[in-house]
Amino acid sequence: MQAITCKYLPATNCKGSRIKATCEAGSVTVGYHSGSDDPYRDAAEELCKKLDWNGALIRGSLPNGVVVWIFEHGERMTVC
Repeated sequence: MQAITCKYLPATNCKGSRIKATCEAGSVTVGYHSGSDDPYRDAAEELCKKLDWNGALIRGSLPNGVVVWIFEHGERMTVC
């Protein structure tokens, strides 16, 4: 299984604020939607959709502020 890390990317002159979700199998970057209940979960779910992974995600964090998602124990992700 692979952990998904999510990091906030601040706005630049050309792009708005974003969240980048990354794992060994790939990554996605999605716009930061302030109206969302959890934009980090949104980014992790987008990465799961891209990789065709299924399963319940559990949120955690690292001391440097990076948000981490792992699959609930016993859940299996499917990789196509």
